[in-house]
Amino acid sequence: MTFPAIDALATYGGALANYAPIVDPTTDRDADAANQAYASTAAMTHTATQAWARFVTSATTPTLAVTNSNDAAWGNSTPYQPAPTRSTTGIFLLTWPTTIIDELGATHTINFRWAEVSIEGAATMSGFARCVVTAPNVVRVHVFDTTFAAADLAGKTLLVKAG
Repeated sequence: MTFPAIDALATYGGALANYAPIVDPTTDRDADAANQAYASTAAMTHTATQAWARFVTSATTPTLAVTNSNDAAWGNSTPYQPAPTRSTTGIFLLTWPTTIIDELGATHTINFRWAEVSIEGAATMSGFARCVVTAPNVVRVHVFDTTFAAADLAGKTLLVKAG
């Protein structure tokens, strides 16, 4: 399976062994080198960020940022973009599609296990944000002002990463 699945080396067929000595390293792949690449790739699937999105807060309808709004291991075309919504004061949801299709044409179910959020902007403190994965494809973001009261902080850009 391909990323965003969580893989092990066995997913890629296990460790390889050279059938014969490498004759031309510019055309033949050494099994030890391939094994390192496969092992690194499998390990990365356990911890890497799978998707990120930047959205602008609003007291009514949050929107994805105008520039550099989102990207993911599966791409950032329209069907794969997250949808930001406001639940109540200071609570926003970013919802990605339930399933995606990888570059090989296989369908995967999104299964975020962690998320983090930061507020972008000038050096002045405007508030705080925290987030949590509430469903395999949903991140809930809680936003607070500097008095720790729930607040929409309308017009602020938040960056959410999930993996």
